[in-house]
Amino acid sequence: MNKDNEYRQTDLDLKAMGCQPKSVFQTYGNGAVGTGSIRGLPFLPCLRDAGFSVWPFDAPRMPLLVEIYPRCLYGRGLINNMTVQGRDSRRAYIEKHYPNIELHWVDIMIGNDNAFDAGISALEMCKHAQEFAKLPRATAPPKLLEGEIWRPGL
Repeated sequence: MNKDNEYRQTDLDLKAMGCQPKSVFQTYGNGAVGTGSIRGLPFLPCLRDAGFSVWPFDAPRMPLLVEIYPRCLYGRGLINNMTVQGRDSRRAYIEKHYPNIELHWVDIMIGNDNAFDAGISALEMCKHAQEFAKLPRATAPPKLLEGEIWRPGL
């Protein structure tokens, strides 16, 4: 695959902001999300038929489906110039940015990268919940074709 075509515009937009999502076209190797994308895309019409608004293709309304890239929700995840890696650094990140989280949830979130990503995603989406109603609907390429990754402040 030509490197110029490996990423969608929304991926390149995030890269310009200092975060690089994996390519939805990467189907093997470390961090590959392509297989999940390929398997998940056929369910979008089913979810739409079930009443979900699929942003940015539909005007936002509840229930709402948005694409996210969790690692971009906590930036590069740096604590004292160290990446968030391992239980201790995940705990330090949570204590610094979400000091009021119940210890039960902290214990779950620090368990592994996936739990941490899911927890941070839920916290950030909750924190920015009022923004979802104001999300702009795609009206032209490339967003109308490729979609867009949600991030706070869009």
